[in-house]
Amino acid sequence: MVTSMVLTRMACLILVLCGCQGSDTDSARQPPAAIDPELIHTLQFQSPDSTDSEGRRLAKLYCQSCHVFAEPELLDRTTLREWVLPTLAKILGLPQELAGLPPKKYQREDEQPGIYPQEPLIPVEVWAPIVEYYLQAAPEQLSLQGTRPAIGRDLDQFDVLIPEYRVESPFTTLVAINEGRIYAGDSRERSVSILDGQGQLVQKLRLNLTPTDIDWREGTIWVTSIGSPFPSDDPQGQLMAVAKEGDTLLQVGKRVLRDLSRPVTTSFADLDGDGVEEIVVSEFGNRLGHLSYFIAKEDGGYEERWLNQYPGAISHYVRDFNGDGRPDIIALMGQSREGVFIYYNRGDGTFAESYVVQWPPSYGAAHLSLVDFDGDGDLDLLTANGDNADYALLLKPYHGVRLYLNDGRNRFAEAYFFPLNGAYKAQAADFDGDGNFDIAAIGFFADYAAAPAEAFVYLRNEGGMQFAPATFDEVLAGRWLTMDVGDVDLDGDEDIVLGSFAMGWSNVSAELEARWRRGPSILILKNRRY
Repeated sequence: MVTSMVLTRMACLILVLCGCQGSDTDSARQPPAAIDPELIHTLQFQSPDSTDSEGRRLAKLYCQSCHVFAEPELLDRTTLREWVLPTLAKILGLPQELAGLPPKKYQREDEQPGIYPQEPLIPVEVWAPIVEYYLQAAPEQLSLQGTRPAIGRDLDQFDVLIPEYRVESPFTTLVAINEGRIYAGDSRERSVSILDGQGQLVQKLRLNLTPTDIDWREGTIWVTSIGSPFPSDDPQGQLMAVAKEGDTLLQVGKRVLRDLSRPVTTSFADLDGDGVEEIVVSEFGNRLGHLSYFIAKEDGGYEERWLNQYPGAISHYVRDFNGDGRPDIIALMGQSREGVFIYYNRGDGTFAESYVVQWPPSYGAAHLSLVDFDGDGDLDLLTANGDNADYALLLKPYHGVRLYLNDGRNRFAEAYFFPLNGAYKAQAADFDGDGNFDIAAIGFFADYAAAPAEAFVYLRNEGGMQFAPATFDEVLAGRWLTMDVGDVDLDGDEDIVLGSFAMGWSNVSAELEARWRRGPSILILKNRRY
């Protein structure tokens, strides 16, 4: 998954012209419920002022139609000149030779026609001043990450278990824990393996898909397949239902949804109160993608309705965020208009969008977890910002783990930041039983040369928003793309399972890459509390 500097032409135009509306039929069925306007947050627009240069003024006017204003300090000059600005020109329908920029270097063979506009989306004459502004104001290189406590190798809270189970050159895209079983999905094998608490293979499902999410419902597992694990706009994603016979899952599943735009996560909820559940899907896509939900039709098919027309939908959850008894949807978006959105359910098939956490488009949103971290009864946000597969593997000082506390009115303030290069997932649990939430985090794009401990960090909560970071000696046994927290041995405490994705873009040594390819598919951190 990659982040980009701008949204696609289609997403931008649709956002301007449309809201998050259902059909006229649904709207006529019942009047929409009023949503407290104080709960609705829109994009924070920086207005031009008298001190702005011409290029900065134009950048504010045109760039913020698609995303939070991106300050030039967020990226270095070379990355902007060689990659970001040429790509942006293509997405805006501008000739790439304008403003002296080099041609875009990276061209995918599977890019579909019609994704990029044939005519400019902005006045051609404003492009050169914008480019000049960014290239003059951007730093030669980014500053280093701020100070943080040293990550010790003294993680004595867990025992490390490397199972015999593995797939050659691990390509793990899913790990999930449920009722003492570990579900490991591999893109190379296009399979889902079911393991016991010791990591021993119980059953392997060869479903011919790349799994990214799984749900367990009434004797059936629902597997979300992204299609292509690498950037693509070819809609190969699907949702498959796999039934059980006794304790054994069938090897053939039913494709419930297909032709999805690289879906990442799926949820089920009765959004309209008619007793029938809808299916909510985060379709990350690439240039095209969206957050949507599917309504079951009488003929057995599904009707798709978009909530967010941008690509980049990653994590989402269905919760009631304003206490009106209707399920709302919170989602993390990792393309262009990055950040966290809440979609308040009006009850008539329409939703009111609130942009509650707003980031510039280079922040690399990768994962969102919900947790009542401070115990005040409302849901707080734990995020990982570290997706770094854009253009060059540039270490960014703003990558890391962030905790946002809810003030009770769904206004979220950053209460904690742990700098972590390439942070890809963060989950909270009371691992040590002291009544406080600790945090486990992985860094898929860690600084493997200078700070290899970033690949996995356990943040022990010491109170007062102070955390002690630690890792384990075998942290480089794999390249950890995914992770889950749960009780794998059913002894009453929370364990951790890591999944290794040995493929993918990296700038590590050949020796370390070979080690990952020989390494385990999963690694289990067994909690020693009990």
